Amino acid sequence: LYRRARSPERLKQQAESAYTKGDFEKASRGFRQILLIAPHSSYADDANYFQALIFWRQKEHAKALASFRRLVANYPDSIFVPESLYHVGLCEAALGRQDAAQMAWQQVRKEFPGEVWAAYAADRLEEPLPNQSTYQVAMDLFNRESFGDAADLFTKVHHSASDLARRRNAAYFHAVCYYKMKNWQTCLEQF
Repeated sequence: LYRRARSPERLKQQAESAYTKGDFEKASRGFRQILLIAPHSSYADDANYFQALIFWRQKEHAKALASFRRLVANYPDSIFVPESLYHVGLCEAALGRQDAAQMAWQQVRKEFPGEVWAAYAADRLEEPLPNQSTYQVAMDLFNRESFGDAADLFTKVHHSASDLARRRNAAYFHAVCYYKMKNWQTCLEQF
């Protein structure tokens, strides 16, 4: 028997109200109920999205990750896909999987270049990885074709590294950055 109080629209209103008030337990119950009774409705991607955000806000990163991934897989046309992919990266990073985080953020940039979430992902990709040396950060920037920033860091490494091989490599890549930027004069000087 269909009851108006259990309609997806009514459940969504109640769950979103509870979410706004910070009552995540009640909100979560409502969103789960929507996903159970109307998994293919226009309310389902909203419910999945808010369910994932609840897990994220409660720092249940593994559950949030699974929920964001489920949204991307089950509702590929949802407006929440770019944000969900961005949050996949945040969850992966929180779980200590930096490579997976970087892949998620690269996917956002590649598949949704005009979205604000692509800009946020680009910002995350610019951040140095934890415990990464200046040389590693410079190489990462070089590999992402951010040659101007990479050149600046290679200069620092060249002048400060105690390891002679590291200094030589930094000097080499410093020159290559200018080659890649087609700044032939500086490239020649550096080589």
